Amino acid sequence: MLIQGYNSTLPDDVADVICAIDMFFIIKKPTEFLAELKRILKSDGTLVIDDGHQPRSVTKAKIFDSGLWDIVEETRDHLECKLR
Repeated sequence: MLIQGYNSTLPDDVADVICAIDMFFIIKKPTEFLAELKRILKSDGTLVIDDGHQPRSVTKAKIFDSGLWDIVEETRDHLECKLR
């Protein structure tokens, strides 16, 4: 599937869980990316993000700066987020 920008072309509210594993650190526009994930995730869905090759503080700042997500669980390996 060829996409433009961060538009996945998936329908709205289609995913129960989205996992962004070992890739979030390369996203150039994290707020746009996180907005697209919000669009495709069901309202009671879960986003799991791992830091990849960036400090946890940077991952958390990107999530908070988007204004779209709350971090509900933090483990050594990942952050679990829910929609605000």
